[in-house]
Amino acid sequence: MKDKITIKRVNKDNFDKFVELIGGFAKYQKLKTPDKKAMSRLKKEGFKKNPKYEAYLGVINGEFVGFVNTIMMYSTFQGMPALYVEDLFVLEDFRKKGVGQKLFEHCIKTAKKKNCCRLDWWGLKKSKSAISFYTKNKAEMLDETYFRLEKDQLNKFSFSK
Repeated sequence: MKDKITIKRVNKDNFDKFVELIGGFAKYQKLKTPDKKAMSRLKKEGFKKNPKYEAYLGVINGEFVGFVNTIMMYSTFQGMPALYVEDLFVLEDFRKKGVGQKLFEHCIKTAKKKNCCRLDWWGLKKSKSAISFYTKNKAEMLDETYFRLEKDQLNKFSFSK
């Protein structure tokens, strides 16, 4: 019997499943699980009239096994919106069953529906399976470096006069 895979938008009824999967992602990445304040903000920001992000759950045979989190950006050079994938994760036991592919295809459909000029994301160079997945899906691996200033660094920033 073929596995039935569905994609569901994160809502107040399934938000706890989203939180569980975020915990699984943190464990997989060897990161600290987001604290209660972060989860509270995530819930608040995701269910506003104009949400800061959209998240979707991958469901296989009724079990929540993965998620994708996206945000809208805007391309200065294209003068069009772009969709950014912040996170895409599938529990290890459910990989290679098509859930990640369905979540990724959902992002592509969303980008097309919103008339985006592109779909962007950042992947770790050390994650050979992720690179293989994305290149299999015709993604171009750009030779660029991703930079970041975390909130505590932003708060310590001094401005020139």
